[in-house]
Amino acid sequence: MGLIERLEAAGTSILLLVIAATMSAVGWLVRRVLTNQAQIVRLEETLLHRDVQRAAADQRLVDTFAKWDQQRRDDQADVRADIKEIRADLRLRPHNLDR
Repeated sequence: MGLIERLEAAGTSILLLVIAATMSAVGWLVRRVLTNQAQIVRLEETLLHRDVQRAAADQRLVDTFAKWDQQRRDDQADVRADIKEIRADLRLRPHNLDR
């Protein structure tokens, strides 16, 4: 084998090595991108699930405060009714002025 044949063989080997490395890099990159895309989809699903849970918790909190507020209003109405009843009883009662 002459020097030129050895250089051609070495050049061919280097060219095949570069082609194989390029194909491996492209394959790795595609796999990585697709894997990242799947991770992104899972992350988006997780965030959506958390948003739904947070909205449900917020709604429960709003409902709880609304019930509490309604109970407070009902209690105030009961107290007002009791006060009116007491006032009416006091008006009907004869005053004892002979003390």
